Amino acid sequence: MSDKQTEKKQGNLGKYLQKGGPGRPIGSRNKVPASLRDDLIAVYEELGGIQGMVEWAKAKEGNRALFYRILASTLPRQVAISARLQHDHGLNKLSNDELLDIIEGAKRCNAEGEND
Repeated sequence: MSDKQTEKKQGNLGKYLQKGGPGRPIGSRNKVPASLRDDLIAVYEELGGIQGMVEWAKAKEGNRALFYRILASTLPRQVAISARLQHDHGLNKLSNDELLDIIEGAKRCNAEGEND
């Protein structure tokens, strides 16, 4: 290997450890050219728009399945959901003796069910 090639190779060592760019900003559109998007919309309209797509999807079961796959691919992959659930089951209002009676009753029902 020549000295020039060796220097070049040594200069590249460790580059895989360097951090890349920040990537696409959150919320920005993909880099699909606007002209391509406009062309696809024009073809869609030329093929009959909504009514044409409905007729196509109904024409064959495979078309309907393909339509649903395409539809699913356009939906967001992840959706952040936050929820706080509150449920009052009323057990905290019962005394320990009442809770023990419920447990014993459940055990008896379970035992009777096993004997059937």
